[in-house]
Amino acid sequence: MKKPIIIVAVGVLVVGLFIGGGYLFLKGGGEDNEEGPAPTAIQSYPRLAEDELTVEFEPVSESKGVSINLTISDFPRGMESFEYEFTYVGEDRDGNMVPQGVIGSPTLASELKGGKYIKKIFLGSCSKNVCVSHAGVESVRVLIRINYEDGGVKVWEKEFEV
Repeated sequence: MKKPIIIVAVGVLVVGLFIGGGYLFLKGGGEDNEEGPAPTAIQSYPRLAEDELTVEFEPVSESKGVSINLTISDFPRGMESFEYEFTYVGEDRDGNMVPQGVIGSPTLASELKGGKYIKKIFLGSCSKNVCVSHAGVESVRVLIRINYEDGGVKVWEKEFEV
């Protein structure tokens, strides 16, 4: 008669451990975890001072909207390549002010003409030769990422008025 009682007791103990372990596992290992999971780290790079790179930003009003004449020169020594990013708030087709942006393709130092990069950048979107301007743009944040021959990276950043 003792065997059935022992079997039942062991069964209840195993079920209790299973339920308790599952509860602790789902709750986060029994720790007080009110803050949720740890955020993913975002890569941050050292910054270049504003005077370590020459950036000319010239807004040009055209019939199709606003373009920016961008000239970058006086690149730091040891640069292998660079890329740029424009971010701004502009009006979409429905008249809503929404975040917009332009990302430039990486450019090798060997591709620069006379040590300068010159590009005309349209603040809008184009598809099948039809361009739609982003109206209402007041300022543009320009971020330039410099990739060095030794593997290092630095960024230059400034906000320009349009």
